[in-house]
Amino acid sequence: MSVEVDRPEGAKLAGQIALSVRYDQESCEFEPVRYFYYGPCNPFTDNVTKLPSAILQELWRVSITEQPSVGQAPELLVPSAS
Repeated sequence: MSVEVDRPEGAKLAGQIALSVRYDQESCEFEPVRYFYYGPCNPFTDNVTKLPSAILQELWRVSITEQPSVGQAPELLVPSAS
């Protein structure tokens, strides 16, 4: 994994989103978890701030329809983890 990305000059990283998936052999199902990445952890057992798919979809929609200028970002409200 690399945190190096092509971005406009002067832009700052606002946050990192991680995706982890585990497979349960008994149920034959995958369990994905999207969360804010703050460092190495186990998102299935540690207390992490999970990110619902709906928020990511809205962020994607906003990012492709409204290109903010450098230094500005669209407002995004993240619900607190319960």
